[in-house]
Amino acid sequence: MVHAWTTPVEDPTVRFQRTILQLTPRTFVTQALIAANVIVFVLMVLSGAGLMMPGIDQLLGWGANFGPRTLDGQWWRLLSCMFVHIGLVHLAFNMWVLWQIGQLVERLVGNTGFAVLYLVSGVGGSLASLLWHPDKVSAGASGAVFGLFGGLLGFVLLCRHTIPMRIFRSLLETTLSFVAFNIVIGMMIPAIDMAAHVGGLAAGFLCGVGLSQPVESESGRRRPLRNLLVALVGGGVLAGGFQFIPAPPAKNRADVPRLPPVAQAVSVSPPGLHPPDASGSGTSATRRRPASRPATGPPGSRRSAGIPPAHRPAAAPRGSASPSAVP
Repeated sequence: MVHAWTTPVEDPTVRFQRTILQLTPRTFVTQALIAANVIVFVLMVLSGAGLMMPGIDQLLGWGANFGPRTLDGQWWRLLSCMFVHIGLVHLAFNMWVLWQIGQLVERLVGNTGFAVLYLVSGVGGSLASLLWHPDKVSAGASGAVFGLFGGLLGFVLLCRHTIPMRIFRSLLETTLSFVAFNIVIGMMIPAIDMAAHVGGLAAGFLCGVGLSQPVESESGRRRPLRNLLVALVGGGVLAGGFQFIPAPPAKNRADVPRLPPVAQAVSVSPPGLHPPDASGSGTSATRRRPASRPATGPPGSRRSAGIPPAHRPAAAPRGSASPSAVP
């Protein structure tokens, strides 16, 4: 009697999971980003910022995005605002989602590609926020978090032939549900920075298209070139776009040096739907610059407001070096 030996067929889902684990064994960039956001928030609180509702002057001091300052030489706020959060709840929601979706996306695009995707998306969201409402103070990681969902969408659409159909459908349906849900919530709650969400989502989608490649064991060798191209093109587009954003009116720039630390309500969206290895929703909260009020502190105090125009320092022309507001 002759026995026919057959090789067992590996389940496509198991093979897919094994492949992405081989391509990216560790997701240390996600962990580092969460640690950086938490450390910045802890330092803010230790320096006197409110645990649940930091003051506007404190947010600006730690690098929040604000048109009159960002467009007046402090371009670094486009990046720093991604690590500043408006209270503990805001931080908790964003970090929860980053932990869930970040691990999956980092394994798909690699550690370096994930860092490029996150930073380009975050800056893209900051630019969109600046263009849409330059008179608001905006902070939060959700522009970058939305960019991760956009990157995931771009990746799976182009690489669907190497992703098991069950996983592909699950990722696609969950990503679209997450985006639709948060757009509806954002339209209902004015304090949510929808411009940053949409800008980050769009930038992330384009990055995901550029970083996408078949999920195969050999694709790891092609990652460095794609990472470099996406970083160069994305950085160039963002730098060029920043130059075309109109400068704020002169009267707004003169009001910048002293802003009262008025606590205003900041809303964050509730947990979103649950993709494989991802759940929750990120938010980028905004706070409108309040009108000047009578001075509430001693002369020269950072909490005092209503400084006479003759005593306000002149605003530097756009593009010139301005004193850093980061502690």
